[in-house]
Amino acid sequence: MPKKTINQKRFRKERFTFAQYWNLNYTEKYRDGSEADFKVFIRAKSYILAKEILRIKLKEDDPTIKIKSVQGFMFHKDYTTGPQRKRIGIKEWGQIRSASFPNENNVLFKLEVPRKDGYTNRFNQSGKDNLEHIRSIGFKKGENNWSRLHRKGVVLPEADRSKKIYRGKWIDWDPDLRKTEKDRVINALTKAGNNRSKAAELLNIGRNTLYKLFKKFPEIDFNKEYPAPKPVAPTNSHEQAVANGKKAWDTVLSSGKKPFGGKSFLPEVNIKRAEAVKNFYENKRAKRDEIMEPLLRKALSMSPGHSRVEAAKSLEMPVSTFRKQMHYLREKVDWAKEYPTKYYNEKRRS
Repeated sequence: MPKKTINQKRFRKERFTFAQYWNLNYTEKYRDGSEADFKVFIRAKSYILAKEILRIKLKEDDPTIKIKSVQGFMFHKDYTTGPQRKRIGIKEWGQIRSASFPNENNVLFKLEVPRKDGYTNRFNQSGKDNLEHIRSIGFKKGENNWSRLHRKGVVLPEADRSKKIYRGKWIDWDPDLRKTEKDRVINALTKAGNNRSKAAELLNIGRNTLYKLFKKFPEIDFNKEYPAPKPVAPTNSHEQAVANGKKAWDTVLSSGKKPFGGKSFLPEVNIKRAEAVKNFYENKRAKRDEIMEPLLRKALSMSPGHSRVEAAKSLEMPVSTFRKQMHYLREKVDWAKEYPTKYYNEKRRS
């Protein structure tokens, strides 16, 4: 009789009646573009719920972190680890239970997994040492294009999105998470007196995002069950407001003051004003270039191989901003020639 195999794919689709322990591997991407790989243990009734708990906790700890490439496995009685494929014992189960999240201390225990040299992510190796891999994922025309073969999903009609959630592709929304989100929206509306803007502030989202959440719950008619308060009626009528405006205007003219600060809008005055504005911004740019040029030169001279990325990190600014400052100074400095990188080609430039 063949040995029975455990199907992790089936576990990921199943929803259990009690919490299971999940081994999740994922990648964190930081604001400066760097990445790090981690392993965590999550306790949840389903794989989707485990990933959602991880996402919420990381957003709570640091909203600037973005997570990607989440991959999970469920611990079970036949789960094996290590090169010897040893089964989990009582001691290991205790360690998994104590290190899992959620816990009493509300602490997510993360184990960083060092990335191998030459790997651009924790799955594939890239560069000169793995040209076959690059050819396998390279761009190909027609139906063999990588994006066609690995298409994540198709556009989902608006009417079918109420019980789905988008996580790179449309997946089933966990019923408990959906109910929790619906209760959050209703509680915020109740506290805000059905005021949409105040409810959005309580939820820490924009008002347009709140209206999109309304569409996620078609079983509730928010306009009828939670109607928005009527706007406060103005104290003066339209005719009275017009009369007050005319009276204020006559008062300004009678005092001898010129409207709009006495500015003239003749063509020659407009030309003079435009030149003054242009000179102001040119002087501002000259001062900025005077400050930025020595900073950029110092950062590039200290970075290995004149790397723009490393130089931007040393100045604690995004690479796009660093390159923009270089672009502003292109008439004064030939960056490619004075600070060449390994990609610089003199013959190609000529």
